[in-house]
Amino acid sequence: TRQVPCPWEAKGTVLRRLAEHYRTQGMKQIDGFRISLGDEWVLVLPDPDRPFVNIYAESGTADHAEGLADKYARIVEGFQS
Repeated sequence: TRQVPCPWEAKGTVLRRLAEHYRTQGMKQIDGFRISLGDEWVLVLPDPDRPFVNIYAESGTADHAEGLADKYARIVEGFQS
């Protein structure tokens, strides 16, 4: 898991850009976005009470899951601007 600082005013932009960019990759929108990557997945979930976006990742190994979480944390950081 990762917690990415994200100003309140940027959360909508981040989620919209995720939806536009990953809409063809088996993405499901629930409270955030769950992106299916075969046997792996990433959940990008805005924190309802604090200016953060939470990233959860699952993969076959802990190292690979951490790499996925890091990758999507960087994506969320980049989508804020």
